[in-house]
Amino acid sequence: MKILTKHPPYFIVFQERGDLMFRYAENELTEWLTDKGRKPLVLRGARQVGKSTLVRNFTQNAKRELIEVNLEKIQLKSLKNEEINLKNLITEIEDRLNQEITNKTILFLDEIQAQPGIFKYLRYFYEERPDIPVLAAGSLLEFYLSEFEISVPVGRIQYFFLGPMTYFEFLLALNKKLLIKRLESPSELTPVQHAEALKLFQEYLFIGGMPAAVKSYVQDQNFKKVRQIQDSILQTYQDDFLKYAKKSKIPHLHKVFDFVPYNLGRKVKYSAIDKTVQSVEIRKAIDLLTQARVILPVYHTNASGLPLSTFKEETVFKLYFLDVGLALCAQKVSWQELSSEEVLNQKGGTAEQFVAQHLFFREKGLTEPHLYYWLKDKTVGKAEIDFLFNFGRSIFPIEVKAGKTGSLKSLWQFLLEKKVKLAIKFSTSEFEVKEESHKIVQDDQESKVSAVIYHLPLYLAEKTIEICQI
Repeated sequence: MKILTKHPPYFIVFQERGDLMFRYAENELTEWLTDKGRKPLVLRGARQVGKSTLVRNFTQNAKRELIEVNLEKIQLKSLKNEEINLKNLITEIEDRLNQEITNKTILFLDEIQAQPGIFKYLRYFYEERPDIPVLAAGSLLEFYLSEFEISVPVGRIQYFFLGPMTYFEFLLALNKKLLIKRLESPSELTPVQHAEALKLFQEYLFIGGMPAAVKSYVQDQNFKKVRQIQDSILQTYQDDFLKYAKKSKIPHLHKVFDFVPYNLGRKVKYSAIDKTVQSVEIRKAIDLLTQARVILPVYHTNASGLPLSTFKEETVFKLYFLDVGLALCAQKVSWQELSSEEVLNQKGGTAEQFVAQHLFFREKGLTEPHLYYWLKDKTVGKAEIDFLFNFGRSIFPIEVKAGKTGSLKSLWQFLLEKKVKLAIKFSTSEFEVKEESHKIVQDDQESKVSAVIYHLPLYLAEKTIEICQI
C-alpha cells in the first residue's frame, strides 16, 4: 500500500549555516502566492513554532524580495492617524526600510500584536492593492486579540495555522530522505527500517518539533543542549503571561500551564487544577492558553452524527500540550529515562500527545485545528476512544497504545454502537491492515461486530489521511 502524498520537487534540509529547514507549509504558501484571489495571509500559531523563519525561507525559495517590518521595533506613525490612508502607510514603510514595495516583493508584517492598528489596514491591502503579497504574524496573537478585543477584517484576510515541526519534517532536517521514501510504502517496510523509524520516533519524542530544538540537535546531536533550549521556551511562554494577560489572571494561567504536561489526555476536572479558585476562572485561563495555541483541547462528542462539532460538549474535555518535547521537558523526563524500554509504556500520555499534535494539524494549516474524543459514560469512564475525527461523511475512531499490545475493548464498543466499519490503532507494532471481528455481550445478548482495522506505527500519525485513502 502506497501513501498518496506529494513531495515538493526538492528537499530543503539543514544547510551548513544552519538557517534553513524545510516546512511542508511552504507548499501551501506557494499556492497562496499564485492564487488570483489572494488575500493578506495571517500566520497563527504558538510562539516560536517558526512563523517568521517560515516566511523568510519561503520568500528565498520563491525568489522574491522580502520586506520585513517588525512592529515591535518599528513604530509606524501612519497607524496613529484616525484616517486610513494605505498609500501613506506604504510610503512610510518604504522610507523606513529603504526598499520599494512592488508585486515582486513579499511584505511581511511581523509582531503585529505590538501595533494592532495594522489589522484595519489588511482589508485595504486586499481591496486597493491586491497586487502586493502580504503576510502577517505575531507572538501570542490569539491571546492578544481575545484579551484586548481587537477587530479583524472578516472576509478580507486569510488564516494559516502553523504547529511545531512534524516527525517527517524532523526526518528531513536530519537528511533522512531515503527513509522518508521508504515510509511512503509502509506495508513494504522491513523490520530493520521499522526499527530505524521507531528509534528516530523516540528521539523526536524528546526533541519535539520546536524549530530551535530541532536545529540544535541537527547541529550538535546533544540532548543536553536541546533540553536547555526547551527550558528557555517554556520560560518565555510564562514570561509572556506577564506581558499580555491581566494581572489577576496570571496565577491561573501558571496553574493550568503547569497542570497540562502531567495530565496529558486525562479528562479535566477544574478542582484538580486548583481547589481554591472558582471553576469559571480556571476555564478562562484554559481558554486563553488554547487561543494562544499553547495547549490543545480535545472535546467529547457523542458522535451521533456529522459534523462531530454539532455534538461537542464544551464542559467535557481533555488537554494536550503544544509539543511533546516541551511536555517531557516540563515533566523533567531525561533522555536516559525516555530511551529505556519501559518508560513509554508507563507514560501512555506521551504517545497520545505525539498523535494529538500531529492530528491537530492534519489539514495542513488550512483550517482551524480541532479534534474530538468519545466517552461511553462521562461519569465513570467505562469506555473511551482516544480520538475521533470526521472526513467527508465518515467518522474515524482512533486508539493509541504506547507499546505493541493493548486492549481494544472500547474501540469495539464504539464500532458496535455507531455502526462504523473502519478504525485506526496506533502502536509501536509494524504496519498492518486487516478485517477483524469481535463478540460483545451486553444485557445477556451477544453481538458480533466486524471492521477493517488499520494498525499503524505511531510514527505515521501525520500520514493518517493519506494511508487510509480518506
